[in-house]
Amino acid sequence: AFFNPLYEKLKMYYVTGGMPEPVLMWTEARDVAAMQEALSGIISAYERDFAKHPSISEFPKISMIWKSVPSQLARENKKFIYKVVKEGARAREYEDAAIMASTGFFMAIITGVVITIAGLVFLEPLARFLGSTPTILPYTKDYLRIILMGAPFIMSSFVLNNQLRFQGSASYAMVGIVSGAIVNVILDPIFIFGFNMGVRGAALATILSQAVSATWILRFLTGKKTTLRLKVSNMKLRKEWYLPSLALGLAPFIMQSTESLISVCFNSSILKYGGEIAVGSMTILSSVMQFALMPLQGVTQGAQPIISYNYGAENFDRVKKTFKILVTIDLCITITACLLTQFIPGVFDYI
Repeated sequence: AFFNPLYEKLKMYYVTGGMPEPVLMWTEARDVAAMQEALSGIISAYERDFAKHPSISEFPKISMIWKSVPSQLARENKKFIYKVVKEGARAREYEDAAIMASTGFFMAIITGVVITIAGLVFLEPLARFLGSTPTILPYTKDYLRIILMGAPFIMSSFVLNNQLRFQGSASYAMVGIVSGAIVNVILDPIFIFGFNMGVRGAALATILSQAVSATWILRFLTGKKTTLRLKVSNMKLRKEWYLPSLALGLAPFIMQSTESLISVCFNSSILKYGGEIAVGSMTILSSVMQFALMPLQGVTQGAQPIISYNYGAENFDRVKKTFKILVTIDLCITITACLLTQFIPGVFDYI
């Protein structure tokens, strides 16, 4: 009972916000409505003040954050969420992520240029290393010469697609990939048969389709709708930025490079012991295998941003649930592919 008056005074101090004008309103008139009106006036004055500084496009975001402060602080977990700026991240993390995104993009372009130069310099040794026979060597060189010129587009398109998906814009990434595929399908017969370019036409259609895909995604990532906008000023070739990217990409690089090396060894062995017909048969088998691998890669890459986002938000239950769903879907795909190839392999002849 002794502390009740003190408790009431402290409670009203919290209610009034401790600001002199609302406190005065309460002590003089004991009018809750007038006190709340005074509080609203002070908050509106703050909002009008900071509205002078940001740009017109940025003000709605800042205003949304400002208005969400009471509800965010009232939440049980006491976590402030800058959702309208960068989901699950603080301002410093947002800046770091923007630098990493821009640095990764420009590193991809630089790497593509290096691959182009190295591939053109060592064009014939590269073609022979990939298993080209003397008969098909001229065609291989024609194809590689053009496809290597598009290495920067291919590299940047791959990086931009991943960045777009990791930002939660999987639909835009899908549009970029599908648009590139459609362009490739349309241009292939035009260049190969219409312009009589042969394998050079196929290579040219491929790099043009990759350029279309990269341009679409780059247009989005440099626009106003993206979370992490790509800027030249954000490119920082310092080890604290590019070494983590290289470390994270090392494991997938090793996996992909070993798979490619195995394919080269297969081609060389088959060419030696089976001839060019065997190499062609292996190519067809590899194409059939892609019908199982592509859905697996698509589902896995689609789950990556979901898992990474929830892991960063410390929502480990959803991470485990997503992983279980991913494994279940992958098992269904592999079992279906296995049954099709074992019992009705002839279905792939028509494909």
